[in-house]
Amino acid sequence: MSVHIKQNRFFKISWKIICCFLLIIICLVTISFIAFERLNVFQKNAQYNERVSVPNFEKLSSLKLNVTLLSSLSRELIEADSLAKLRISYKAIDDLITQIRQELNLMEDQNSAQKLNSLLSVLAPGLTKLYEHQIKHLQLDSQIVRKVSSILEYLENKQLDSSKHSLDVFYAWNDMTYKISRSIFDLIIKKRKFEIIEAQSRLLHYLALLNNLNLENDVETISFIRSAIEGPLGLIFMLDRRSDIQFKLVGVATQNSIISDNMLDNVASLFNDTKVDLSEQASQLVSDATNAQFRLNIMIFVSLLVILLSYSVLKYQLFDRIRLLRKLLSSGQLTSQQLMQFNDANEVGEVADQLRQFLLKIETQQLTITMVSKQLADVIQHSNLRVAVLCNQEIVYHNEYFSEVFSLDKIESIDRLPKAFHFIKYDDVVCHENEGSIVLIESYYDDICHRWFDLIGAPITWEEQESLLLNLVDVTDRQHAEARYARNLSEVEDESFRDSLTGLFNRKKFDTLTKDLSYNKSSNEFAVLVFDIDFFKGYNDVLGHLEGDEALRKVSDVLREITPENGLCLRYGGEEFVVVLFDITLKEACIVAENALHSICEMAIPHPSDQCELLTFSIGIAQSAESHHDFLQCFDLADKRLYLAKSNGRNQFVFTH
Repeated sequence: MSVHIKQNRFFKISWKIICCFLLIIICLVTISFIAFERLNVFQKNAQYNERVSVPNFEKLSSLKLNVTLLSSLSRELIEADSLAKLRISYKAIDDLITQIRQELNLMEDQNSAQKLNSLLSVLAPGLTKLYEHQIKHLQLDSQIVRKVSSILEYLENKQLDSSKHSLDVFYAWNDMTYKISRSIFDLIIKKRKFEIIEAQSRLLHYLALLNNLNLENDVETISFIRSAIEGPLGLIFMLDRRSDIQFKLVGVATQNSIISDNMLDNVASLFNDTKVDLSEQASQLVSDATNAQFRLNIMIFVSLLVILLSYSVLKYQLFDRIRLLRKLLSSGQLTSQQLMQFNDANEVGEVADQLRQFLLKIETQQLTITMVSKQLADVIQHSNLRVAVLCNQEIVYHNEYFSEVFSLDKIESIDRLPKAFHFIKYDDVVCHENEGSIVLIESYYDDICHRWFDLIGAPITWEEQESLLLNLVDVTDRQHAEARYARNLSEVEDESFRDSLTGLFNRKKFDTLTKDLSYNKSSNEFAVLVFDIDFFKGYNDVLGHLEGDEALRKVSDVLREITPENGLCLRYGGEEFVVVLFDITLKEACIVAENALHSICEMAIPHPSDQCELLTFSIGIAQSAESHHDFLQCFDLADKRLYLAKSNGRNQFVFTH
């Protein structure tokens, strides 16, 4: 008995699969061992690079970047045209020098670090000296500008008295002052030495000619001009001093540039050497990886050969039998008799036997379903539901209650129903099969019986075919309830937009209108009129707030009366009102404003604090075209014109700047 059991297990497909998988696992273990051994070597090299080579390369990269940035900041120090920029650049240089010193202290190559530190020790004082000279240069430039401005302003404001001097002297004075002004401009804008000397000579020459005019009555003028130009602290002295500072700046800048370039060359040399070392290490890693890849390829080839042999062994006993079983299943006509040929004493035969048992159960269930379908048809036929059965876009069954909704005796195709029903498909319901029945058409209104219906669909099997059960449910009461709810909600929302005192729209409506016009901009014209009651605070102080509320109601009645049907009238806040008119020209908006002024005057509301003794208001008008159809800008423009109307005397409107 035990020998028979062992023989049966030997012929089992699972034993053969286990043997094949053991061979594959041995190949995979060998591949893994080779890969692990090479990965261990790669890991050691990577750890060395991570611990030594890469940090050095990163430090040198950062050092190279900082030295380059230091050279750039040095040029910014020279090109700075204001004291603020100069101080910012020098502060950045000072911080960068500190950072470079810290990086040099962390370098492993101490000889190179010491050499770079010595260059940095020479460069740092030079940058400080450059900073100090540049400060003096900028301060002197500022003094020169002020000196030139004072001279030119004096010459512009100083005019000779034509009654005390001859006409020739008067014209000569104007000519000399113009040439002196021109020479001063040439003197301060020239950069080359010979041009500056030439401009200085011309200036002194014109000063001498001016002195030769013998203006006895204007000795003070001649003295001021000569002192401002040739004096101890005059313009020429300042320009000479600026030339000296510029000469020093060039010398210091040249020295700093040489030292900075020398530092950059040293850092670049160290950077390139480290880069070469990393490249050599990378090449070695690539060579090792190539050798490891060759070994892995051999093992992979062996593994594929083992898998191929295993497939050949199992092909007939497993795959061919499974292929035959799949062919029978895909034919769609599998019967329990066809599965009788799978009598092998292995797992495939066991699966075929289980399938045969399932098929026997399915055949029994199909007979039961056919009987249930007939019973369902009888139930539907004698029920008062409005139902129909749709199969392949054809109405295969419907009761009389369903056809009465559409005033039809017999419905054979879904095309005979209204267009809303033509797009109903079985797949639309199957994709929601977890939900059971679903609503295919919601709130369908029938013009004949004047009722509302929901069309509900559910998948069923009708005469052994997949079909769709359609049910029309009367939801007229629900629709009427929803309509009443919508009307009540609209009334509540309208009440929230109304001002409780005047009955006009309130600030909340203004904010909603602003959002609507901002989101839906168009080229249609609109106008904004901003009203404000004149001296309303005095009205309240004298007559009391109750009278003030009554006055607000009367003004609201006036504004409501003059506002067209396509306009909106709002109480913006306090005694300020806003009227928005759509599809209107500026001329028509002015007519509306004028009507408002006449109407409030005709009401003759007494005002104890107003000069005209009647309640009036001021109006500011703006049109959308003036603000590129932006509502808030248009409102702001009208509000500014309102205050312009008040400053012009009130009881009026303003529609221009």
